[in-house]
Amino acid sequence: MRRSGSLVLGLPLLAASFAAGGCGASLKEVQTLQANVVRLENENKDLKRKVGELESRETVHKDDVAKAELKAEPKITEASSEPKLKVVKLDPASAAGSPPTTPTTVATPEDDDAPRPLLKIGPNGIEQNDPDEGPGAKKKVNKSPVAAASAEYDSAYGLVKAKKYKAGLEALAGFIVKYPDHPYVPNAMYWRGRCYAAQGDTAGAIGQFEAVVARFPAHTKAADSLLEAGLAHKKLGAPGKAKAAFDRLRKEHPGSDAAKKIPSEDAQ
Repeated sequence: MRRSGSLVLGLPLLAASFAAGGCGASLKEVQTLQANVVRLENENKDLKRKVGELESRETVHKDDVAKAELKAEPKITEASSEPKLKVVKLDPASAAGSPPTTPTTVATPEDDDAPRPLLKIGPNGIEQNDPDEGPGAKKKVNKSPVAAASAEYDSAYGLVKAKKYKAGLEALAGFIVKYPDHPYVPNAMYWRGRCYAAQGDTAGAIGQFEAVVARFPAHTKAADSLLEAGLAHKKLGAPGKAKAAFDRLRKEHPGSDAAKKIPSEDAQ
């Protein structure tokens, strides 16, 4: 793993919050930030443990598959170097001294004309078409890493849409730790912020939104994160921080849909 999970999820929160609050942060705000950092680090440790368990299971599974393939591998026998023997049929005339008949040779049976499975390489891996199972039948031989990562993100996002926010938080965090360079990482961080907000953890939501802006300032989810961060600051009674988020949204993403959703009372 190339990045520490705590660096991805913890330090951006602390740095962005101190940058927004300045040196005049109150004791209560500092304590809240410290509590959030501790919570995020605990979550990250738990996620690392789960990822380690998954990697261990995957290693065991690969060993089992390799053993099974080795056991199932057919034994190859060396082809006999002896020449093929011709079978000669003798008739009574040949035995009596008549000219021998043409010898009859037993031909080696050729390969049959049965249809063979067709392999097709596509974006989701190698697919096998079995002619005996009809033209529409397909067997998935393997799955590419890109497809596996996308499927894992879709599964985590499905939990969020189903309002299973706690499970969604864990699944999205696991995706970020496992695929730190995947293009869906900004989306995963943004939806973690939405999960925190849905659970009533406004400070945790702000941390995720500000982390998206800090790491991916040009991404489309940066605009959405600035909007959500501004709304969250208003909810916590911090109009100055909310205004700063809205001003940055108007300046850096003026034509975005998020900029059009800034509350009218905060519009310039």
